[in-house]
Amino acid sequence: MMKIVSPITRFSEVKALIKAGADELYCGVIPFDLLKKYGLASCLNRRPNLFSNLNGYGELEKLVKLAHAGNVRVGLTINEFYPQTQIELAWEQFERGLACGVDAFIVSDIGLLYRIMKERQKNYHFEVHISNCGTTFNSETAEFYRGFRASRIILPRDLNIEEISDLVGLMPVAMETEAFILNQRCHNIDGFCTFQHGISPVRRKIVLANCLGSFVAGMIPDWFLRFAQRSAVENELACCLDYDIKPANDSSDVKTAYSYYENRARNFLDSCGACSIYDLNSMGIGYLKIVGRCLVSDKIRDIRFIKACVGLLDSVVVRSEFVQAVQRLRKKFFGSEKGCGREYCYY
Repeated sequence: MMKIVSPITRFSEVKALIKAGADELYCGVIPFDLLKKYGLASCLNRRPNLFSNLNGYGELEKLVKLAHAGNVRVGLTINEFYPQTQIELAWEQFERGLACGVDAFIVSDIGLLYRIMKERQKNYHFEVHISNCGTTFNSETAEFYRGFRASRIILPRDLNIEEISDLVGLMPVAMETEAFILNQRCHNIDGFCTFQHGISPVRRKIVLANCLGSFVAGMIPDWFLRFAQRSAVENELACCLDYDIKPANDSSDVKTAYSYYENRARNFLDSCGACSIYDLNSMGIGYLKIVGRCLVSDKIRDIRFIKACVGLLDSVVVRSEFVQAVQRLRKKFFGSEKGCGREYCYY
């Protein structure tokens, strides 16, 4: 049975996410001392805002214990690419995560992978998962990462179904694979992109609330944040900000402008690949990843929707019937057919 990998950003979410059907949880951490010394730019996991991360290792340790009690594994994201000045910080976060009992580390930096590989020679009680930022576009890359004792490849968002099939068919048998299935696609290839995430005015307000204290942050209802994010500010990534361009040598009175944002599907916040679960399952993809550390999304609904889609595999044999059933489920869970179309489709 395919397993569901869910994001988590608050300790208070653990029980509800497990009850909804999450098989694994993944999270990031921004400890206060790191934040105070280096600011949000050194978050170490590509989500430079407090709302997308746990606020310290104490919270991570509690989360891991509670998840393990429910037979659910926890992965920690340390998936940036680190300059010389940050590699020791990333290593410290790995060691602290290890002490908290984390099951897997989601990594992309080769230098960090090398150090972790040496640690695994002494300690086999954790796994290494290669982030989609590791840009595994072919089987040779997967074999390369297996040399670092990685046990799972998180496939890049940019692969289509045919490309995934070709890649998985040639991958080392012992390696697991994980594919994105719901929420926020991207225009760019994560592993080749240096844009910062989470810079919108809504995000600034969230960061301010967190800086004022967890009590203040907890006073902001999730429904309000979801409404603000999807209604007031439709995009939050730098590469998706609304802007116009025109030729620099345009001396005419008529302004020639091209809107970059007009064709952008709400920053792909509503992206979905659920119809492709049928194909991914037939290829042997074992894990389905829900995006959401960076989003104020309804994680419970997302998990239940994907769980219901996976459940169809037991009763629906024909692909066309599976797709129709998934589309009915999406309408049931999301209230409309919004997000179901070529511009929103992952695969």
